[in-house]
Amino acid sequence: VREGDRYLAFLATKESGSDIEEWMFTPVEVIPGTTQDNWVSVRLVQEIPEDAQFALNNAYYLLAEMKKGEAEHSH
Repeated sequence: VREGDRYLAFLATKESGSDIEEWMFTPVEVIPGTTQDNWVSVRLVQEIPEDAQFALNNAYYLLAEMKKGEAEHSH
């Protein structure tokens, strides 16, 4: 998803220690590459763990929720 002049993907991490399965989504900057059949290849700007998982859809929703959270904390 594009955010200003950057492109972001969301790293998905399962939270442990809870009876309910919860996921944490962390934005990471990526550089978009080629597109084929609605899929886009990306290069990572920073190193991430080899077994990292990414959200495959709803990036715009995740970005909106992230911005909403930032706005709530700025009061």
